[in-house]
Amino acid sequence: MCGISQSKFANRVLKRTQGTLSDTLKKPKPWEDLKEVGKQIYIQMAEWMSLPLDEKMAKVEEEGAELVNEKTDFSEKSSDASKPTKKRFQFSQHQKDTLEAIFNIERRPDQRIMAVTAEKLNLDFIQVHTYFMNARRRSRFADDKRVEEMDIE
Repeated sequence: MCGISQSKFANRVLKRTQGTLSDTLKKPKPWEDLKEVGKQIYIQMAEWMSLPLDEKMAKVEEEGAELVNEKTDFSEKSSDASKPTKKRFQFSQHQKDTLEAIFNIERRPDQRIMAVTAEKLNLDFIQVHTYFMNARRRSRFADDKRVEEMDIE
């Protein structure tokens, strides 16, 4: 496509993602089966292909300039709106030991148990809930790893 990448063509000319263009080119559908959006992609491609080379390239550059400005505007907005990152929470050793002991007894404690545990350990409910969710995930990962090691031996 005149020396420009599929990604640039999709973004700058068609205002679509590279994936959308790739799917459209790989799996063409009959015109009757296309929705208005799908038809518009083909119409835009046909219009662009009918342009002389210098106009095509000018359009790509023009569209690209707009995208650069949009990205600049976005980055300025995001830097203004950026908040200081939240400090990572760490459980005390006592909290870890207590939560681990409960997990060893009950992998899926009910909400009442988690609420009482949170209150006793001076934690938020969500912190206790997240601990059990992560502990189950880590436990499952460790179990999978043990099975792999047994298969190897």
